[in-house]
Amino acid sequence: MYEAFYGLKKKPFSMLPDPDFLFLSKKHQAALALLGYGLLNHAGFCVISGEPGAGKTTIVRAFLQTIGDDITVGLITNTHRSFGGLLDWTLSAFNLHRPNLTQVEMYQIFMDYLIKEYAKNRSVLLIIDEAQNMSADALEELRMLSNVNSEKDQLIQIILVGQPALKEMLSKPELVQFAQRIAVDYHLDLLDLEETCGYIQHRLITAGAEKDVFTPAACERIYNHSGGTPRLINLLCETVLVYGFADQLEMVDVDMVDEMVQERMKNSVVPIINRDIAKQGKTTKSNILEKDFPWIRPEGRVPGLKPQAVDAPDVRQQSIEDDDITDINSAVETQSSDEGLVSETEEILQSKKIEEVCKETAESKSASHQKPENQTSINTQNTGYSDKKEVADSVYLRKSLLKYGVISAVLGLTLIAAAIVLDAENKIQSEITNNNFFPEADKTGKGAIAVSGHE
Repeated sequence: MYEAFYGLKKKPFSMLPDPDFLFLSKKHQAALALLGYGLLNHAGFCVISGEPGAGKTTIVRAFLQTIGDDITVGLITNTHRSFGGLLDWTLSAFNLHRPNLTQVEMYQIFMDYLIKEYAKNRSVLLIIDEAQNMSADALEELRMLSNVNSEKDQLIQIILVGQPALKEMLSKPELVQFAQRIAVDYHLDLLDLEETCGYIQHRLITAGAEKDVFTPAACERIYNHSGGTPRLINLLCETVLVYGFADQLEMVDVDMVDEMVQERMKNSVVPIINRDIAKQGKTTKSNILEKDFPWIRPEGRVPGLKPQAVDAPDVRQQSIEDDDITDINSAVETQSSDEGLVSETEEILQSKKIEEVCKETAESKSASHQKPENQTSINTQNTGYSDKKEVADSVYLRKSLLKYGVISAVLGLTLIAAAIVLDAENKIQSEITNNNFFPEADKTGKGAIAVSGHE
């Protein structure tokens, strides 16, 4: 709805975990690096935790794009006990599930699958999202699955992704053995103010934006309301863009964000933070933020996430004083008199008498000698008008050159026309003479032959 108005090719703040929109803050880079480290070193367990909406699932999707073809991946996204047991979901993740299997049969099928993949020099990776829903018994069952290994290699690697409740579960005494097998443990923190601004601008650029849509103050207010949670940032930005489009506002400002929150989120169940921050007025960080704000189209007109350095203004370029403005205005008025050249040129073109042209030329030369004398007398009386004289002389010189050029062109065209007329008259006279001299010559061209023969 608003994409065309803001010059976007697609929605920049979709709630779907699209890895193409992943903003690699230092926190997200660290999470991806640790996942890659655990995979390369055949770590048994990796744990990535974070607040709801922090971007954990998006990181997992981006991580899957970096995995090679020699790794078989199974992904479990539903871990609630009401949806079935762990072995059921594990077999379904690798397309091994069959109906009416006992626990022992499911366990044996999965073990045989791990051995076959290892024989093909392939690794098996199991990723469990929303792992905070797993019970202690399910986690212990998962640990038992990881016991299958060769003397040198793990036959299966497991990545657990979940909310902070997952880490609380793993801290229980009955899961000590499980916790000791965790090689990578990283908690994904929320974005700070600067990262929130970069996050918003990054998603806009990825969606095709070529100009700025949010002011720094608006981004700061969105951070205040979202607490740096990417999912809430997406929700607020999506909603405020709809409001901005409705008001035909080319750039979303802090007032529009406040209006949206007060109208749309006042009694909403959305867990935004600091609902009443608009009543406190604008914060003082906005002015500081503008200096390092990641403009989409900064000064210098160079697009990019990082603001481009702007060249310092030339100190020699001073502001125009009132006297300079007066001089320029007088020059413009003098230059406007050049419009009379058009009418003069038309008169010259219509004139057929060379004597009148020469007379006008003489008058122009006389005027050109008188004008500098008048200007010189003015300059001797008031030296403050020297600049005006230079401008007037320049304008008058251009006027004279243009006028003389037109006159020269007309004289040249007149002489050429006279030469053509004289040449035509000579040819006509010659033909008349030939016809009188050879009256019996026929009209088929034989007269020319007869002349040649006579000669």
